[in-house]
Amino acid sequence: LAFLKALGVKNVTIPHYPIDNYKNDLSGSLAYFNECAERVKKYGMRLFYHNHDFEFETIDGKKIIDRIFTETNEGAIAPQFDVCWVTYGGSDAGEYIRKYGYKNMTMAHLKDFVCKGAVKGAVYELIEGGTAKKSREENLFRFKPVGQGVVSFDNVLAAAEEAGIEYLIVEQDDTYETPAIEAVRQSREFLKNTYGI
Repeated sequence: LAFLKALGVKNVTIPHYPIDNYKNDLSGSLAYFNECAERVKKYGMRLFYHNHDFEFETIDGKKIIDRIFTETNEGAIAPQFDVCWVTYGGSDAGEYIRKYGYKNMTMAHLKDFVCKGAVKGAVYELIEGGTAKKSREENLFRFKPVGQGVVSFDNVLAAAEEAGIEYLIVEQDDTYETPAIEAVRQSREFLKNTYGI
């Protein structure tokens, strides 16, 4: 953290946190986030949490993502919503940005995808109760340049503006037939031509 402060870093993000940690010790996981937030704060930085789809699963009838933002200390952790994973997790990305806009989120990840059938599905090959969830291949899941998939960017960008989000980060996890730099160009052109950003 001292090194990050010396570089001028202002935001620190938890980029991934294993679902088994939540399932095995939810309260311990949330306490750990509170502890991390306090450490980060001592160096004048803010802690963010980057979601995937599995945080939209429930524990004791409540989505993990909601428990992260309502059961940690107020102001401890801010959302860095990845709109692809919110959508693939079966929720409305714009709705989630609006729901937690009061948490002073300053950034979001824009990413798009297509998949077979319903949007709700499990990307990761995880085992629960002895049953394998469908893999990406089984769901025909494919990342796409922004604007070429199923994410509602009209909704997402309106919500981002309402929430005062400053940084929209285009994230292209994988490309397939299209070279990565071309996917980036297509995402950039879509945002510029459609929304003027």
